[in-house]
Amino acid sequence: MEREKDELVPGLLRTANSVAITEDTGRLLALSDGVFAFAMTLLVINLSIPSAVALNSAPYVGLPTGVAISRYLGSETSLFISYVVAFLVIAVWWTIHRRVFRYIRGVDALLNWTNVAFLMFIAVTPFVTGLDGLYGSTGVTVALYSAVQCAAGMTMGLIALHVSGKPELAHPTADRLSLERTAQTAFLIAGIFSVAASIAQYNPTYAGYAFYAIIFVTWRSGGLTHRERPVRPRRTPAPATTSSPGSL
Repeated sequence: MEREKDELVPGLLRTANSVAITEDTGRLLALSDGVFAFAMTLLVINLSIPSAVALNSAPYVGLPTGVAISRYLGSETSLFISYVVAFLVIAVWWTIHRRVFRYIRGVDALLNWTNVAFLMFIAVTPFVTGLDGLYGSTGVTVALYSAVQCAAGMTMGLIALHVSGKPELAHPTADRLSLERTAQTAFLIAGIFSVAASIAQYNPTYAGYAFYAIIFVTWRSGGLTHRERPVRPRRTPAPATTSSPGSL
């Protein structure tokens, strides 16, 4: 009777505790990739194109157009640096998110809402990036950006640990060691941003240097270069064939 009941609910996988979790993670991945793409695109909004009014006012008035544009872009260097750093940081989060979700075959409530919390921190990144680019000399903006990325790292690490500890959520051939290493990388990044947030209260410039360490430390820890073992279905042995008495 229990078997017939399970067959009436296609697309669901029942755990040992009879908790139904959806096998289809397509919608969750589509939402995640959409948030990542939108956040990366919104970063460029912080970069402004110089208007004719701006180029004809102090300190650019009277200068040739090419010289005025060059000096204007030079004055926006902090915004360009913030854009590049923030874009790379989001790219790191997307890479780590992809590595985790390639092993996932099911989603439970905790995984779903932890992923939503992680996406919330990714979505707010363009806002804190703009603040940091405009007011990077203040400790408040640097600390705010660091706090957001620290929270993103904590939630991403919790996602990886949750999947590694839930066999019913992962593919049977999922690399548990890779999931644990990914969680360690996420927590490591969160720790670096936590230190940066603390340093920002005393020296925002030194705290900004901590951002450049993210890519290097992540790469050295294997977060970007660790070779992943492909997920392959298990081979089931072919049933033994018994010959009939009259066969050769």
